Amino acid sequence: SLIGRLAVVRKAEDRIFSSNFMAVSLINLTMMSAYYMLMVTITSYSLNDLKATHSMAGLIAGSMVLGLLAGRFVSGKLLSVLSFRNLLFLGIAEYLVFMGCYLLAKTPEQLLIVRFLSGFGVGLVSTVTGTVVAYILPKDLMGTGISYYSLSTILATALGPFVGLLMMEYFPFTDMFLLCIGAGALSVLMVFGVRVTLPQSFDSKAIARHGKGKKIASDE
Repeated sequence: SLIGRLAVVRKAEDRIFSSNFMAVSLINLTMMSAYYMLMVTITSYSLNDLKATHSMAGLIAGSMVLGLLAGRFVSGKLLSVLSFRNLLFLGIAEYLVFMGCYLLAKTPEQLLIVRFLSGFGVGLVSTVTGTVVAYILPKDLMGTGISYYSLSTILATALGPFVGLLMMEYFPFTDMFLLCIGAGALSVLMVFGVRVTLPQSFDSKAIARHGKGKKIASDE
């Protein structure tokens, strides 16, 4: 019956939307919104405020993507020596430090370096959250759960540019940088809501074992 089917759906959603899942998804939404906010506005800042050439402005815009890719390359190795929560803290802290440096960068070259390093932090955070979401989801709801989690990135691609362009029209870029710093600080607070303990030797084999039915160790 329809009521029976709705009950099954409700039960499945309860198994997906745990406190860990919600916290990790919100962290990803917050960090990626800040990422896309600057992605669509930093070129204007580079051209008008720092007097960069068009080619340099394009390189500055893309440097954060390169930093994000670099962060994703090393995040797997770091997970083998650091706990999930510690690596999240490390990524967000690195992002916060170099987001603060946006306020200090006075030349295009300085901003280029700052964006690469802040992108590295975003890469760490986004990769770790995605990996852990795949690990904590029930095996029979893996596809559904990952689809729900991916909505956080999709929403960020809409929310970030909207807020960024709106702020660019009515506020100075300093306020936008401060908002991105605030997003990082909010993400730090949300990390405390994540209570997942991964194995000490966390790697792709652990993911594979979980996919075959191994339970995650959690302190909930």
